Amino acid sequence: MDTGSQTLQALCAVMRATYASLDLNTVLNNALSQVMQVLDAEVGTIHLVDSARGQLRLAAAHGLPATQPARLEAWAKTTLPPCPIAPEGVCLSAPLQAGGQYQGLLTVGRAGARPFDANAPTLLEVLTVPIGEAIHNAHRYSAERARRQQADTLLQVAAVVSSSLELNEVLPSILDQLCRVISCTNATIQLLQEGALHIVAAEGAGLGPGVPFEPTYPHWHVITQEETLNLDQAHAAYPAFSHAHGWLGAPLWVGEEVVGLIALERALPEGYTEEDVRLITGFADLTGLALENARLYRQAEQLAVIRERQRLARELHDSVTQSLYSLTLLTEAARRLARSGDLARVEEALTRLSEIDQQALKEMRLLVYELRPLALKHVGLVGALQQRLDTVEKRAGVETHLLLEGVMVFPEQMEEELYRIAQEALNNALKHAAATVITVRIRTDEAPPPGEAAIALTITDNGKGFNLDETTAAASGGDTGGIGLDSMRERAEKLGGALTVHSAPRKGTTVELIIPATKSALPS
Repeated sequence: MDTGSQTLQALCAVMRATYASLDLNTVLNNALSQVMQVLDAEVGTIHLVDSARGQLRLAAAHGLPATQPARLEAWAKTTLPPCPIAPEGVCLSAPLQAGGQYQGLLTVGRAGARPFDANAPTLLEVLTVPIGEAIHNAHRYSAERARRQQADTLLQVAAVVSSSLELNEVLPSILDQLCRVISCTNATIQLLQEGALHIVAAEGAGLGPGVPFEPTYPHWHVITQEETLNLDQAHAAYPAFSHAHGWLGAPLWVGEEVVGLIALERALPEGYTEEDVRLITGFADLTGLALENARLYRQAEQLAVIRERQRLARELHDSVTQSLYSLTLLTEAARRLARSGDLARVEEALTRLSEIDQQALKEMRLLVYELRPLALKHVGLVGALQQRLDTVEKRAGVETHLLLEGVMVFPEQMEEELYRIAQEALNNALKHAAATVITVRIRTDEAPPPGEAAIALTITDNGKGFNLDETTAAASGGDTGGIGLDSMRERAEKLGGALTVHSAPRKGTTVELIIPATKSALPS
């Protein structure tokens, strides 16, 4: 049999071993066994990149004595001779790569002076290709399972928040679910009470309700700076945290006010990741919603207020549920595609998973904001719009601009209609356009030239846009496409103005309301 046929047979054998399972340990051991058999090696190892620690770790080994792994770990950090099997041993190593990324290192060896064939290095490089792809695939599968668990957990928390106003039940449940998706030794929810932080819910050992925290602790950084804080070596910066290596805290917002924080501690010598930061932020949003629900429920004096809040809570639950259910379905589809080895479609499914995940967080923040009372009566149109942009769009990572030209004094009736039009346009940009920059412009002119506008409200985003002709056709058939154009136009007509929408795929969207001088002075 010629060398080409042998290489092809060996490659097929390794590919069968790697695609037989999505479990990483099984993949590595099967693949290593096949490579050793093909190359007639006596010992073999696979080291994978540990991104958290920035080094290689031993993930699979065949033929090593019990005392060998530690010495081999030190060797793998340098990838330099001598061979780790024995001083007189012979080794071959090749990197494992996939998707343009370094995945790890595969090493095979023989004891004594029995060298490998001349074509062995080339054959080893060929055999590492499917192994690298299989590792990449297994990591993706593991990430999918984690996302599914996160989706299920967020669904359960959203259900709890929307179904109960008893903080004694809701807050411990939130912590319990949080510790299911983020590894932690202790988890607490702490609220500001009379200028001090107090634990109102705890998960783990050694802490309980009522424990105060000193102003020098990192908890107060979260409160005063109003930002999430992630510490890798908490015990080094804060001696009182001798039991904690990683510490992660996120502020709890109720309206425009930080009322406390949610904090995690980890005894293991590793910090929290950016994914952990994103997750705790979502949990903090839900916790803030639970606190606000409970507070407003206690303050409610009329049954109508209670019913409205319950309706909004159900809308939050329904909106998030649809997104999370879609995540669950996509995860299952990606799992089947991964098993079949269709990596291109797996990548598409994972991209869609990430998009839906981010959209769910945006919709949750949007509905949390809508639970707040309308601020127009207290801060006026400009103040209400600025609060909306700061509370929703900026926290969702969108760059915002509020530009004003002229005198911003409007009758009360006009202020509400203008705000509702702007709100609908902003909702569309956040929920549908995937915009990264949104600009709201208001221009007024007390004495405009003939034919010019007295009031102009413009909302522009740089999102993906849409085909306006198709949307208009759908609306004429009874389908508004979910962007509320009819509602905005009705409000514009009520003000005596005209609303126009300019958009095209990948060109962003501009919503413009023009109110002529003869119509601008509506009675209040």
